[in-house]
Amino acid sequence: MLLHNCSEYPVCLALVYDELAHIFENTNLDQRLQLWIKESWMVDFTDQYVSDMDELNELVTVMARKQNVFLKPGLWMNLDGEDAQIAMKMYELVLMDDEKKRRSLVVPLCSIFKLIQSCEKKLNNGGLEEIDALLGCGIILFNQETEEEMIRSLDPRELENVCDLLFYTINWFRELLNAFSTLSDDEVHQKLCLRLKNILALETMLQSFITYVPHYLPLEMHSSLSFKESKEMTGVSFPKADPRSSTQVDADASDGEEGTPRPSTKKDTSIRSSTGRLPKLAELKRHMRAFNISVLSLLQVNDAGDANGDAENKLDYACINYLLSDLNEKLDIKVVPAPVHFFGKKKMTNNKKHSVYNALLLARMDAPAFIKQIIQYVPFMLQRLEMLYEDLQLQVYSGRINQSEALAHCVAYIFDILLKMLSWPEIENPENRDVLHALVNAIAERIMMESVHQPSFQKIVVEAFQYLCRFGENMPQAQTAVVLFKLLERLRELSGDIVELSSGGHKVVQGILSTDWFDWRNIKKDIPFLIERSIALSDDPAAVLYNYTTEILPEFERQGGFEQYPLLRTETLVDYYQAIINQTIHLLRTLHENPVDPELMLTQNARIVTVFERTIHCIKTKEERSLFGVLLRTARSFIDEFSKHSIPFFTSIFKTYREPIVGIFKDFQTSTRMLQVICSHVKALKDSQLSSYVPMLKKALETVIFQVKMLLTENNAPADAFFLGALKHRDIRGAEISSQLPREETSESEIEEDQLAEEDSSATTPAESRPSKPAPAKRRKRPTKESPNLPDIRTTSQVPSSSDEDEQDGFPVMPDDILDDDKEEEVEMIRAAKRPIEIIEDDDDEEEVIEFDLDDENDEEAEKEASPAPVSSVESASRNTSKVVPSNPIKRPRLGLGRPNQRSNRVFNLSRRPSSNSDDE
Repeated sequence: MLLHNCSEYPVCLALVYDELAHIFENTNLDQRLQLWIKESWMVDFTDQYVSDMDELNELVTVMARKQNVFLKPGLWMNLDGEDAQIAMKMYELVLMDDEKKRRSLVVPLCSIFKLIQSCEKKLNNGGLEEIDALLGCGIILFNQETEEEMIRSLDPRELENVCDLLFYTINWFRELLNAFSTLSDDEVHQKLCLRLKNILALETMLQSFITYVPHYLPLEMHSSLSFKESKEMTGVSFPKADPRSSTQVDADASDGEEGTPRPSTKKDTSIRSSTGRLPKLAELKRHMRAFNISVLSLLQVNDAGDANGDAENKLDYACINYLLSDLNEKLDIKVVPAPVHFFGKKKMTNNKKHSVYNALLLARMDAPAFIKQIIQYVPFMLQRLEMLYEDLQLQVYSGRINQSEALAHCVAYIFDILLKMLSWPEIENPENRDVLHALVNAIAERIMMESVHQPSFQKIVVEAFQYLCRFGENMPQAQTAVVLFKLLERLRELSGDIVELSSGGHKVVQGILSTDWFDWRNIKKDIPFLIERSIALSDDPAAVLYNYTTEILPEFERQGGFEQYPLLRTETLVDYYQAIINQTIHLLRTLHENPVDPELMLTQNARIVTVFERTIHCIKTKEERSLFGVLLRTARSFIDEFSKHSIPFFTSIFKTYREPIVGIFKDFQTSTRMLQVICSHVKALKDSQLSSYVPMLKKALETVIFQVKMLLTENNAPADAFFLGALKHRDIRGAEISSQLPREETSESEIEEDQLAEEDSSATTPAESRPSKPAPAKRRKRPTKESPNLPDIRTTSQVPSSSDEDEQDGFPVMPDDILDDDKEEEVEMIRAAKRPIEIIEDDDDEEEVIEFDLDDENDEEAEKEASPAPVSSVESASRNTSKVVPSNPIKRPRLGLGRPNQRSNRVFNLSRRPSSNSDDE
């Protein structure tokens, strides 16, 4: 009943046959049912699809007499030679005039054969002796003329028939490979190799013909699919298809009539492309029959061919690539996880690039069973890899390919397949441990000696790692070398990060970085990863980082290149800096995760901070936007790690190692100064993307100040050991400039600031000359209680102008340095500390960044040059105090490097009594 209902739909009928074949292969049905199916379908198959040699000769004779038929029949690819007794009559099926009958016979051809061979294997314990003649028999196609002559002489309808003949012949040969690849006979495997070469030849020819038939579609897609479905399956826009017309080939018409009609020249718009896009072979291959995993057994076919000395029976590079690329596609469908969407949702897999039949085949098995089937053929792939690598050493120089692209692709496919299998996300699950052990053991067995005792998993991993490391030298392509290194890294991860594997991985990655690859642009996105792993796998990562920042990068800047580092180019310089900064942050993080001797940790901290400082200096001198972006994105992470881990560690040992910690802070201070300059430069450039990184970076810099103050407080440092200052504003080259940002236009906010400044300055004039509108009252905080231990805090009223002082920074001063100051300076600082501090808040929205300093060499000079504040009516009540007030306002730098409001007089009030507002008076 099922077959009767599906008889009108060849595609459904083919699906029924495929499912029946799958049931026969994987279940034990009644033997009588199997025998009945075999006998019934075998008879029908022979009558409909197989022709003996006498019928073939008669067909060729009849068609040769018909002058109006230009597409003559001919026998192709007969492997049996003169011993051949049968042939597949594909010519008669495709050129049949009855469209319905033609589709009902051609479309399910391969599915019927799959069902027959499944029954045959079940009944004969895997043997195919009763149908083995189909493997070597020829196939009736068209007369073998040159492609140019055929394209010139055939009309569009006949060209479509040629494409149909080639397409379904390829499908037939693919199904033959699936059926006979399970046999272990050498002669059968040699014929399978020839059939694989036949497939490649037919696909090349099909690619040439479909260029002239842009509207071509296989028969099963004509009327069974809607317009929308056909577009989704092919990736090409096609209108809804109608039945096509063709010529009737009547083998019984032997009366000598020459009036055979030409193919219909009626305009056919059934399958013409509405976009004019030419179909590609890759799009048609999606609808070809899928290879079974057992086809990989062909990779072992080399001994018999070598013994016979017949090159035709050996797999060439193109055939190996064909098999490996198909397996690679299967792994992409079944094993490789789908890309994760940005918001955490899994992105739909782009099935348009994968074979439809491959997806159907893999849907019938789970991933562990699929991996286990492939593992059976991993020794064959590794054997083939060793043979390819020997040829590689003779034909290819390291980093160069001399007309050996196919050879290089074979090697790349094998490494890629192994990497995808080991990267399967579920392979580390406990229930899949047997799969992991079998895969790693299949690799390790190539060099592992036979042992009575079962080796441990770590031992097997080490053997597999050492085996793969042997292929690290003289790689033909950069991409292949990178895949090999990723494969080694994956093995190292699965082994539990065995230390003895690091040296081998470091050797491989160093070989990649020191080779002048012709295709280095293909691995540009992998260069940061390679550099980071090269640093991490070295014996002393800090020394490697220091060498990069002090020798390699400066030498590259001087000479424009570095012979020992051919990948270090102008195009990859950003990648090198990115890797160096990332690894510096990682090294600082891991340093505190594994605490060791304090002196050693201090030494490592000092080296890491020096590397960070040198990196910032190199980026600052380059003045490139891309480098600024890398620095601003990553510098905050380094500062956060330093403030969260390094400073608390310094706090715990400060009393014992004060001098080394002070030295580290001084180097870190240099880095923060340059970061502040770069932040100001970015804001001056008005680059919105780079400026978006500045606020968080400055916030991290402020956090460091508070951490340092806590360090001094917890270690009972003197109260005057910490003070705040202001940095001069300098451009990216270090030249002093007058303002934070150059103002090209006068904005409304600036006009309002000017008006406020005029109102503030009018406070010194008589009351009758003031404007009628009173100035807004300043918001004040209550004065703090007097405390003798308060630190001396420098405010804008005390810091001298940028034109009269050296650069003053907000950094702490150590106690020894304070004792060296003049006594007069000490008295002044103590007095200032005893005074209550009243903070007047500023209403502007400008950000402030606070720095800290460990030097006090300019403290005395800054105190002596500081000018008193101007006199205002608000402060008239406190004229009797000893505070000296200047008559002219001066430029007062604010705390930090935020954009200063130069016209604002709202500063810290250090008078002993809080000043009252003008409104209060």
